[in-house]
Amino acid sequence: MTRPSYFAASDATEIYLERTTEVAAAADQARWRPSVDDVIRRVLLVIDPQLCFAHPRGSLFVPGADADTARIAGFIYDAGSALTTLAFTADRHGAWHVFSPHFWRDPSGRPAPPFSVIEDFSVYRPIRDEAAVARYLEELRKNRKILTIWPYHATLGGPSGAIVPALAEAGLFHALARKNEVLFLGKGEDALTEHYSAFSPEVPALAHSSQTEVSRFLEAILSHDEVFVAGQAKSHCVRATLDDLMERLPAEALGKIVLLDDGTSPVPAIPGGGPLLDFPARAEEAYVAFAAAGMRRETIATATQRLTGTRGIAP
Repeated sequence: MTRPSYFAASDATEIYLERTTEVAAAADQARWRPSVDDVIRRVLLVIDPQLCFAHPRGSLFVPGADADTARIAGFIYDAGSALTTLAFTADRHGAWHVFSPHFWRDPSGRPAPPFSVIEDFSVYRPIRDEAAVARYLEELRKNRKILTIWPYHATLGGPSGAIVPALAEAGLFHALARKNEVLFLGKGEDALTEHYSAFSPEVPALAHSSQTEVSRFLEAILSHDEVFVAGQAKSHCVRATLDDLMERLPAEALGKIVLLDDGTSPVPAIPGGGPLLDFPARAEEAYVAFAAAGMRRETIATATQRLTGTRGIAP
């Protein structure tokens, strides 16, 4: 289809209120068939496409995420008539989380700086819940994982946790044009465990939130014949979500997962951190493993051409 006149790829770097009137009018003009009529059901799962990660002024901006978001929004307009469902996840954090700077203090009372790595209590100690935190660090070690201190991001009720407006508009457009609601899942409110994956926290035993909503979301995603995956960040939340899918799906079902290579970017490596903190290298290593297990890798242009017979418009 011709992209709506209100949309420009540069919108992905802007913060504004959704242009709902223009979006609704364009959706009416698209005249797409309802999703319920799809014979082959496809879902686009976008992990955490939020301002804090995808906007250049975001507190945890992932370099490249703004361009990823523009391409994802373009994919929805170009190939949305072949996408049955859109699904978004979003981080939601309070102030006092185990990965927050002020949760930790050094002997002088100073908080841990962002991007610090904490393996024990030798430099920083938690301000509370020491026994639970010690257990958390031990569980991470067992699984060759680390605790990274992150800048404050996706704070509850704050604008940094909002979906990038250009992508929110694309979601509304698709919902109206295809008469099918966008699926949405919030994650990350448990204070004593990180929650990178959309489907499970790093240490489930330290989580208190209900898994009912997660189970329903996962069931809805997996009810589709093809699952396109994009979002932020390739090295953390996207990778962890795909790790979860690897564990939950039988080998013969992994072929339904399509990794959109140019719809995701990794967190940069932490200087001097060695291989464990070389996040881009670890992300690519994981993607190679996902493909070897049966998942498929495509660019957005290739996926658009396959679904529609055209290459779409490059953002």
